[in-house]
Amino acid sequence: MPRDEIDLDFPLRRQGYCPWRDTRALFVWGTQRQGKRSSGLLGPEYELDWLTPKHDAGRCALIGQPWTPAACPLRSHPGFAVAPLADGAGPGRDILLVERPVGPAGDHGRPWILRGWVAGFEAALDPSVRGKGLGAELFLAAALWRGGPFGDSVSAWYSDAGAACAAAAHTLAVGRAAARGLRIPTEVLADYPQVAQRIKDREANESRALARLLGGPPSR
Repeated sequence: MPRDEIDLDFPLRRQGYCPWRDTRALFVWGTQRQGKRSSGLLGPEYELDWLTPKHDAGRCALIGQPWTPAACPLRSHPGFAVAPLADGAGPGRDILLVERPVGPAGDHGRPWILRGWVAGFEAALDPSVRGKGLGAELFLAAALWRGGPFGDSVSAWYSDAGAACAAAAHTLAVGRAAARGLRIPTEVLADYPQVAQRIKDREANESRALARLLGGPPSR
């Protein structure tokens, strides 16, 4: 039977938000669906001036502090993690993408390296890690941490690359939800006919298996 709850590889989901229940347009563009583009968010010309050794160390030093949740390793990308930030006043809305290279002897005690972030209505990804699916992981984690469609806070700042990254994050959420047997609304599956067909085939196989177990004719 389809289920409702899963962490989608990021356990710090806020307010029970389930991105696979939002249509792709709602997730990407938000409730206002502004449909705008700019040269800023994740565009190739976005300058990562904040990725300086001092700033990098300062941000990463916040990870694991008593008031800040621990970094959550990305199962899909060994060595990488997403790390939500908080302050003394309570949970924040910012989240980091960090990397911890493994040393020659398997040493995991090395400091985190900042590779990207979502903060306010800004997001950035280090060019050295682009093209690996990490942007989609970061955007999905940000939506789960913020507790609502990713586009609600940043869609007016998308570059073409940013909009594509947000769409990839939704595809990731729907694919993982389908693989784990979660309920996905029909209007969401309309954008993913291949996923819808896999679900239909799986349900048919389960029905035939149950019929064989009970000794009755399989349902069509």
